[in-house]
Amino acid sequence: MKRICLLFLLCSTLYSSIAQPTVAAPDPTCPSGNVISMFSNVYTDVAVDTWRTVWSVADYSEVQIAGNDTKLYENLSFVGIETVGPNLIDASGMTHFHIDYWTANMTQLRIKLVDFGANEAYGDGMGNAGGDDTEHEITFASPTQNEWVSLAIPLANFSGLASTTDLAQLILAGQPVGGGTLYVDNIYFSNDCGPVETSCVTFSVDMNGYAGAFTTAYLSGDFNSWSGTANPMSDDDGDGVWTLTLDIPHGNHEYRFTLDNLTIEETLAMGGACTVMNGGQTNRTITVDGAADVCYTWDSCDACMCPVLVWADEFDGTSLDQSKWTPQIGDGCDIGLCGWGNNELEYYRAENAEVSGGTLKIIAKQETFGGRNYTSARLRSINQGDWVYGRFEASIKLPVGQGIWPAFWMLPTDNVYGGWPQSGEIDIMEM
Repeated sequence: MKRICLLFLLCSTLYSSIAQPTVAAPDPTCPSGNVISMFSNVYTDVAVDTWRTVWSVADYSEVQIAGNDTKLYENLSFVGIETVGPNLIDASGMTHFHIDYWTANMTQLRIKLVDFGANEAYGDGMGNAGGDDTEHEITFASPTQNEWVSLAIPLANFSGLASTTDLAQLILAGQPVGGGTLYVDNIYFSNDCGPVETSCVTFSVDMNGYAGAFTTAYLSGDFNSWSGTANPMSDDDGDGVWTLTLDIPHGNHEYRFTLDNLTIEETLAMGGACTVMNGGQTNRTITVDGAADVCYTWDSCDACMCPVLVWADEFDGTSLDQSKWTPQIGDGCDIGLCGWGNNELEYYRAENAEVSGGTLKIIAKQETFGGRNYTSARLRSINQGDWVYGRFEASIKLPVGQGIWPAFWMLPTDNVYGGWPQSGEIDIMEM
């Protein structure tokens, strides 16, 4: 008797260790006229042939959570739910499939819809698979645990369905195989349920510290059904920070960055400031309640590595900072480039560069000096500000007039291929 009692107590302890919901799923608010409900206390349900087909691998029961009717699947590998024959569902006028779920231990959730096609029967109508049946399954790689989650999946996302006029099967599956516990409620098809409040969120990932090779970074999250290809990011300026802006529904979301169609995924540490752990998978998390801009380095919660300012001149003084700039003097003839190689008519003087009011003013004048009829200024940072890599920018107000040629450009410090133009130049701005 002691052995039997001990075994009973052990089994009871194991059973009760699986968490259960203490609150009911939230009541849906979509108008009843815009809903085809399979199961919900809020709506009038259509007929469902079975909530557990004979070919299912799961235990099924009906329970109440806080007074609300709820379906419970335990020891779940997969379960088939059927509406066949006269109970086929025509959802062609609907736009979304909705389901509320709660799980304590599932690390993957898969939702499949099957349409029996024009013959309104499984397969060829003779019991053989195929025929005009079509189906599509959507996978949620890391379902949120220990709280109710409402999924409103666009029917367009079930792209493998040729039609939604003869829906016959809803199949729920996932992992752990044979061990999943899944509560479901408010299962219905809907359209025009009112606006969903959304905000623009800019997601960025800094790949500068990533040593491997890749082609494209992607954003994968619960807002795109964890697709590995739906939302490619871009690095238009080539600075190593990949960016994407999406309109995201308000609420809590999980996501992560991936590379090249899920070929490479982030390996995020548990307990990070930006992460949440769900069923063995660590994801990034974000609460959206307005426009936001988030930027992280790959594989971490560290913020994107911002450029470090190494040189700047805000022209706050009253004269040119000679530690940063060297005025170039003359008309170029002293270095064998009379007219600076461009038939320029001016003579460069230091006096034509003035600093006042927080700006540098390069002043072109019509005056005779050094055998030329015009004067201006040409300033260089050579041997005072020289870089191989970096970002260069300036705020410039351009003059207007015939024959004026302002420029902001870069030349090599060492003319290893010969004097200008043999060693090249990079023009940032010319007018």
